Amino acid sequence: MFSEKSGHERKYQFKKPGDTKEHVEALYEELASGAEEDSAVMQKTLKAYVLEIVEHLRGAKNKTRDEVEEKEVEFWRALVLLGVAALALIVLGNQEAGGWAWLDKKRFSFKLTGTLLAFIFLMIQIERMAFFKVLWGYGFTKLIVSIGASALLVFSTGKAAGVINGVFGVDSTALPLSLTFMTGFIFFKYLSPFVFLIGLLALVHVLIIAVWLKAFAKGDIPTGPLVSSAVFFIFSILVMGFYWGWGGTRLSDERLPEVAYKLANILDFNNRHLCANIPSADAVVFIGSSQNVVLIDPHPVSIDSVQAFFEQDLTIPPAFERQACALPSAHSALL
Repeated sequence: MFSEKSGHERKYQFKKPGDTKEHVEALYEELASGAEEDSAVMQKTLKAYVLEIVEHLRGAKNKTRDEVEEKEVEFWRALVLLGVAALALIVLGNQEAGGWAWLDKKRFSFKLTGTLLAFIFLMIQIERMAFFKVLWGYGFTKLIVSIGASALLVFSTGKAAGVINGVFGVDSTALPLSLTFMTGFIFFKYLSPFVFLIGLLALVHVLIIAVWLKAFAKGDIPTGPLVSSAVFFIFSILVMGFYWGWGGTRLSDERLPEVAYKLANILDFNNRHLCANIPSADAVVFIGSSQNVVLIDPHPVSIDSVQAFFEQDLTIPPAFERQACALPSAHSALL
């Protein structure tokens, strides 16, 4: 359609097309020609620019894909390590007592930590499910969840205050640490619907495993998250077993006063006081606006381990004595 001139000179390199036919010829010449490599200053054609843009986009796309794949690999590596750590701690925590005294004392702590890691594993897996990703993407869902969690927290705080008041006969603000942790335990107690949801999802993963095994029995090599589904099911059983086993018994309404008494003995009562009229072995809590009255527990319990707190049974005193704290005189204090 056009004739090239000597060398690399193009017909419309310095000439402006005049009519439609020449515009078409110029466009064809621009797309068909490469860059002028012989000139002192490289003059790129439209084709060269387009190819450069395509190459740049291809490189950016490959880089983005590599970054996504690297993040996915790092995620699964971290999740596998989390699962292995949880399983190892749970196995150690459930073994029979051996010859290592230190390990025997820490078995319950290992079991509790492993169960917590297993719970984190389940939460990560649930959060990555497409169904929950879509729901969580809407602001209304976050609003409803926030309102529900706030309402449950307020309810749990009121319930904890009532339990503490029923045990000690004083305002719960006198035992702030016990109130805080008691609120957390009651909040945990009322999460049973969420634990039930974990059970339903575990059944879904059981169906996935069944479909996988059925296809494998037919000679097919199915593709699917078999290992992930199996681990999800195992961890669901362990977490639900711990929740219903400990939470269902130790956090029952009948046992909540006992939990409150244990927390108060660990966190709020203290026998390091200067009240001259109270035996130094008695644990006390200062109450009242002026902090000159103490609540006395004459029979403090010894809770020296996490397992003792969760599993030790004790009897709550029927009443706690209140007494004004008589500080020693300056002379006796110096003595």
